[in-house]
Amino acid sequence: KYATDYLSSSPSRGSFTPDTLIIHGQPHSAHIMQRLSFLSFLVGSSRLQLGQNHIDSLWNTLVKSSVFPDDRNKSLLSLADAVEAKDKKQPIIFQQQVTKHIFADLLCNPTCFDYASMSVEGFNCFQSYFIHINHTKDLLLLPYSQFHRIIVLANKLRGLDPLWNIIMTAKKQASCGCRL
Repeated sequence: KYATDYLSSSPSRGSFTPDTLIIHGQPHSAHIMQRLSFLSFLVGSSRLQLGQNHIDSLWNTLVKSSVFPDDRNKSLLSLADAVEAKDKKQPIIFQQQVTKHIFADLLCNPTCFDYASMSVEGFNCFQSYFIHINHTKDLLLLPYSQFHRIIVLANKLRGLDPLWNIIMTAKKQASCGCRL
């Protein structure tokens, strides 16, 4: 909120970056990371869990209407870390229902997630949820070692149409290193 208010009243709005916009003595990017880290710590070390309304609020503020692209990228990395931690049996910060909402209603929805301007962090977030959702439904069986193969039930995979949209419309650097 501070950054949005400050930038809207500043005559030199275009000259700021996440690291040059200083608020209360710290760069804007540090504020975003502190808040995301605190939220992750708070939820990960307690019985609290983020609900769908919390995720929607974070998404609308930090992904859909971010002040800087860096805000969006950091938020997407945090969401990817949350689902990857879930796969590693670490503390669950939201229920499976919320995980499905993030994937189906946010990441797979082109009105909520702009595939054409997707960053590498955005693709990594999509990929993490794609793998998690399909793996939990036994539609994607992951290898136990490098000598085992990935088994895919391609005709039933969730998020396959959005994946194709990403492949066809995303910037080249967003899909570099694709493991799908």
